[in-house]
Amino acid sequence: MEHSSGAKVVGNINKLMTFWDLSVEKLSEKAGISLSGTYQMLKTHSFKLEALEKIASALTVPVSLLFSDELEAKKDFGENKRSIAFKWKIKGLDQVVVLNDGENLTTVSYMNNEMMTEQKDQISELLEEMGLYQEKIEAKDEMIDFYKEKIEHYKEYVEGLKFINEKLMKSFPDNIQPREQQ
Repeated sequence: MEHSSGAKVVGNINKLMTFWDLSVEKLSEKAGISLSGTYQMLKTHSFKLEALEKIASALTVPVSLLFSDELEAKKDFGENKRSIAFKWKIKGLDQVVVLNDGENLTTVSYMNNEMMTEQKDQISELLEEMGLYQEKIEAKDEMIDFYKEKIEHYKEYVEGLKFINEKLMKSFPDNIQPREQQ
C-alpha cells in the first residue's frame, strides 16, 4: 500500500478507535493481531489485506471505509438509541452504512452533487451530440428518398423513350430507316 493511502487508513483507524473508545491494545485483541504487529502497521502505514479485514471487522465497518477520503460517524440515534451510522467518501462516491445493535441494516452508495453535476453535464453533451447525429441521419434519409424518387422518374422517362423508339422503328418499313439528324 502506498504511503499516502496508508496514512489515510491509519487516520481513519484512529478516528474509529476514538469513536469506539478503543485503545491499540483492545483493537489488537478484538482483531486477533499481535500488539507489536498492530503498532508496527500503524507506525509504518503498511498493511496486508488480511490484517485490514481483521481490523475493519474489529471496528465493525466495511474495509472500504478505512480508505475513505472523508469519514463521519454518528451513534446513539434512532428509536432505541443504539443505531450507528458511518458516512464516507471515496473518489467522489459517498457511501453510508447504518448499523442497529451491531447488525448491518443498510449500505447505500451515491454520487455527491459535484460528481452528479459532472455526470449530468456529460450526459447533456452526449444527448446534444446524439441530437445532431439524428438531424444528420434524418437529412441523409431525406436525400436518399429524394434521389430514389429521381431515379424512379428517370426509369419512367427511359421506359417512355424505349417505347417511343419501338413504335417509331415499327412504323418504318424494314428497308427505310429514319433520317439521322444533321
